[in-house]
Amino acid sequence: MVGAESFRIVKKQNVLFHGIVDHEKAQRQHAGVVKALGAMNIPSSGLPDEVFVANTALPLPMLPPTFIMANFKYAQRNEESDNLAPYLRKIGKVIQWPYKSVLEGQGETKCFYGGKIIVVGYGFRSSKQSVLDLEEILNKIYKRHGLAPPIVLGVKLLDARYYHMDIASHAISSNECLLHKGAISDQDIQKMEDHGIQCIVRSFDDPFALNCVMVKDKHYTHVLTAKSRAVMKSVGLKVVELDVSEFEKSGGALRCMVLEL
Repeated sequence: MVGAESFRIVKKQNVLFHGIVDHEKAQRQHAGVVKALGAMNIPSSGLPDEVFVANTALPLPMLPPTFIMANFKYAQRNEESDNLAPYLRKIGKVIQWPYKSVLEGQGETKCFYGGKIIVVGYGFRSSKQSVLDLEEILNKIYKRHGLAPPIVLGVKLLDARYYHMDIASHAISSNECLLHKGAISDQDIQKMEDHGIQCIVRSFDDPFALNCVMVKDKHYTHVLTAKSRAVMKSVGLKVVELDVSEFEKSGGALRCMVLEL
């Protein structure tokens, strides 16, 4: 996680934007998430959106620690890589995204079967071209390690409320994906299922319900509505709710705030 000292709203970047940030409350909420998850928290560098660190890098599965840095749709966010990259270099290898296409890190991807399949969302932030570019660069990287690269599946996000894959969906196991109804097309759902990913599609009255971090058997998310809480329970998930309401004003929630290494 990245500190929220400089978190502020400077531009309306999505349809979920609302309200004015209470900075003291935001600090308390952020500290609560860090404590609950036992997360490593690095200092803020002064940038307004860097608290949403899931977008800044893509950790690659099945390799020694390797990270591809994001290329953001909004140019001011690309500076966030300069803050995060030195910390990632202490852990492993950092690779810059060599293409012009937009790919917004872990926030736009979901891994299944231990990383053998990577599903990439595109349409609102990341571009369709990024799916082809990711496939190309992964082929090169994994070939150097003598490994078969992950299968890359692109799915088009259809609803502006679910502008990133980590808002549209939540991977609840190595081969199961919980999806907001209407977030992607039936055709793309079929594409995922053809590759052995069981898609569980449900209607929620809460756009951030699936913006979750899974730790062992617990699914950490924001404070749910009663209806969404009931839906999560019906699917059999053990949910832990944490208050991140100040960050929701910028259109992000708990999953957006965490980069899973």
